[in-house]
Amino acid sequence: MKFKIKATKIEKSLIKKKIFILKYINNFVNIANKNLKKISFLELPGGEVSFFLKKRLLDNFILKNNSFNSKLKLINCWKYFFFYVFYVLFIYFHRKKNTGLSSKGKFLLLDNVSSENEKSLYDDIKKTKYKKNYLIRVTQKDLVKQKNEIFFSRYKNYKISFKELFHLFKILFYAIKISFLYRINFVYLALKLIDSILYYRSFFQEYRFDNMIMHQHYLSCNIKNFYFKKYGGKKTCLIQKNIPTLNTNNDFIHCDLFFTIGKSCRIDNNFTKSKINTSINIGSIFMNKYKKIINRNLYAKKKYDVICLGGNDLIPNGYYDTYDAYNADYLNHLHWLVKLKKNNPKLKIAFKHHSNNKNSFESNILKKTGVLMLDNSLNSYVVSLKSKFICSWASTMVVEMKFLNFYSYFLDPNGKNDQFLHQLYNRKSLSITKFERFEQMVLKSLKEKKTDNTYCIDYRNVIFNIVANLEDKKL
Repeated sequence: MKFKIKATKIEKSLIKKKIFILKYINNFVNIANKNLKKISFLELPGGEVSFFLKKRLLDNFILKNNSFNSKLKLINCWKYFFFYVFYVLFIYFHRKKNTGLSSKGKFLLLDNVSSENEKSLYDDIKKTKYKKNYLIRVTQKDLVKQKNEIFFSRYKNYKISFKELFHLFKILFYAIKISFLYRINFVYLALKLIDSILYYRSFFQEYRFDNMIMHQHYLSCNIKNFYFKKYGGKKTCLIQKNIPTLNTNNDFIHCDLFFTIGKSCRIDNNFTKSKINTSINIGSIFMNKYKKIINRNLYAKKKYDVICLGGNDLIPNGYYDTYDAYNADYLNHLHWLVKLKKNNPKLKIAFKHHSNNKNSFESNILKKTGVLMLDNSLNSYVVSLKSKFICSWASTMVVEMKFLNFYSYFLDPNGKNDQFLHQLYNRKSLSITKFERFEQMVLKSLKEKKTDNTYCIDYRNVIFNIVANLEDKKL
């Protein structure tokens, strides 16, 4: 089987396209397994190797172009051959001698924290009995500020024996054979696989934990989970950061416990080829972080009639521009705002972007229309609480804010926003597909105030509830 997809075989429907590519990758790896089983990837079981490769292949698929990243082309095999050789020699000469020692075990690892802002998501742990019994693994050395914060560098201080050094070269030559057999740069995949094995094996040999949590669910790694458990770990946990999408970053999720924003957002194992043992509705960790600010503004005077919340990289040619009609569909929801303002001149309508937004696409569309462009630095939760009607193309805040404001909806012109809304379990009740209903619901929101806890549960005890679930021996 040659690793190549003909464009003519790809469905135009984003849903069917996603189903097709997941099935293709799954079948390809299953067929390749008969050859992959002929060589060991250190001590990693074959099932874990297959799962990792499937996720990595999907990560390298470009939905808009219906093609895989060029680094997977066979012609790049030789370039990665030299990368692989350099990598193996580098990690060996910078290896850490195996002393057989490891740190005393901790109750919890907060994994993959990349900023001070992300550290603050877990502040409530300091109010539990485990306040001195957890570590934070940060992704940059300069983020280490406290004794319970650690940075574990890649490529240096791996634990690797002389015998394993030769085995890594054996894997390299076998990877070249696989590359020519299936017309794919398997050397690249082997390099990513080996580094994940050595990094997480070395880390968990040195640091031991009962539980592990990460809040970027889309970055889950089965190899990390394997070594976590190999060295005494019990529960691997993920906290849902945003609603599930049809892009390539929401599949092959791997964990024991998946803490979801709400039951409408949970991830389907079959559709996404994931391995989630238990999903638990826990609420929004981001609302939990800002709960003091939210509580202060619960009864704030309404400043806006309508607020539309933006998102990262939603613009044309952005990460989520994954199908031919995307640009027209995305523009349509902006045109709804303009039309609403034109029909109802007295309405105060505003658009609010993420704080880290750097493009001016929406502001260029909405300028001179009467729709306000708010300062990106404003707190989006506060702005939403000061609005009578909340809407968005893709912001997870629509689900989060439903708990505090019934009039919170996704804009889904003609039901075409499949990329962000297809996997929601109650899409029809969370979204608006026709402009007439949009206008009707906006005008209705001016006259009444309602709440709805069906979609996202109480945000004030998220961390405490997570800890309770970690302590539950039945899970």
